[in-house]
Amino acid sequence: MGLLFMRNNLRYRSLGLAVVCVSLTTSCSFNVFDPIDSPSGDAQLQSAARACLDEGDYECAARLYGEMSDGYSDVANSEEAFLLLDQNGLGMTGIMEAIGEDDSSGGQVINALVERIYKSGITTSREDIFKALIKANSINQNELRGLVRMMGSLALLAQLLHETKQNLTTENFLKTDIVSNAATCITGELAGCLAGCTARLAAGNYVDFDTATELNGGPTLYMIQALVLQLDKALGSTELNGGGKFSSGTLSFAETLKSAEYGPDTSPGCYSYLLISNGLGRN
Repeated sequence: MGLLFMRNNLRYRSLGLAVVCVSLTTSCSFNVFDPIDSPSGDAQLQSAARACLDEGDYECAARLYGEMSDGYSDVANSEEAFLLLDQNGLGMTGIMEAIGEDDSSGGQVINALVERIYKSGITTSREDIFKALIKANSINQNELRGLVRMMGSLALLAQLLHETKQNLTTENFLKTDIVSNAATCITGELAGCLAGCTARLAAGNYVDFDTATELNGGPTLYMIQALVLQLDKALGSTELNGGGKFSSGTLSFAETLKSAEYGPDTSPGCYSYLLISNGLGRN
């Protein structure tokens, strides 16, 4: 499934249908949003759940997805993930719009999503966004798993960084939200960042979103790094196999941080320098 296709289809339900067709290797009919009074069987449950989504009835959709059989588990898990993200204002439309604004740096995409949360006024739920991300671990179809992982990772990065935002007088997410002395930090060489950059976030404890079942405590650099690794996995060769603007932007951002000499535990200041020097935070 091409990434260009995803960017041109901003409504996640249409995209979900296309991916499901690929994953189930069947022909599909797309007139499935008719409400059904008493749905039975996976096809009717799926149709009724999507009708609930179109009406904005998320509780109804979640209940119907939960009634689907194991054979439709990829469909249910992916669309439940999209539902959770959409409830928090970070569904397909928001994420694809952020990517469309500027993916010359993956950091700029994340900035746009942090600012989207701030401007929307939506009370987002870190727990729900986390649940959406880890739905990817239960999906078998590679591209669909990668899509859920990518969207969940970007959304959770935005949520965690939104929680760290210091300057509430501007909608912009700033470099000073990541390091307290951004002006002197960004002008230094990486070798000097040990003394030159003061990180806002502590390193924290190691996190692995492939196995994590909860995400408690304040945002940490290890949480940020773990989500960067999730992005790298989602856009890598075994899942979405990112190319084009993704390759030069978000994937490049993830790969740079993945292979960095300095990790969160080695030096929070140096790791924070890497974040801002790769586009995270505005001047």
